[in-house]
Amino acid sequence: MNAKRPVCPRCGWPDTVPIVHGQPRPDLKRLPERERPARLRWLRGMDNPDRVCRKCGHQWAEGARP
Repeated sequence: MNAKRPVCPRCGWPDTVPIVHGQPRPDLKRLPERERPARLRWLRGMDNPDRVCRKCGHQWAEGARP
């Protein structure tokens, strides 16, 4: 995983991870913890976040307007 990660729009921290909705896939469990995505169990409406900041916990939908 050498792709550049988006920075948090709230605090500017570069350590963000994707959010995976639903049950985790076995291949994701084999990733180093630092590269594992976050996971949400329940979906909340149409504007579900797809990124989370590891520093401040802010969640957002990448590409959505702030």
